[in-house]
Amino acid sequence: MLLLTLKDSSVHEYTLLANPYPSQISFVTFQYNYNSIIIPTMWIFSTSYDNFSSYNGGILTNYPAGYAGTEDCIASGQAFFVQASTNSSVTFHETDKMTTTIPSNGYFGLSNNKRLF
Repeated sequence: MLLLTLKDSSVHEYTLLANPYPSQISFVTFQYNYNSIIIPTMWIFSTSYDNFSSYNGGILTNYPAGYAGTEDCIASGQAFFVQASTNSSVTFHETDKMTTTIPSNGYFGLSNNKRLF
């Protein structure tokens, strides 16, 4: 379990969080089950389309091709913006993890491996 502090949206419009796990997580499980102080919308940057995708109540907009059915999926290490309804903290739990395969590389660009020399 990981605990992070958030400020309400009247103080800080958005808070940038990141998935701390080596697997994808479900935004719905993360927000609904444990962090109801988060307004149920998230924003994720898509490098493939150079814009932000948003997820709200089961609807994902401006998302890369192939993401239908995995709308609330947040990839390992992926950052996402949220808004809080009050000053509080959020927690990430093991039960947030998903076994769903992320369908494309639309959020991380090219799928081929890169090496640092």
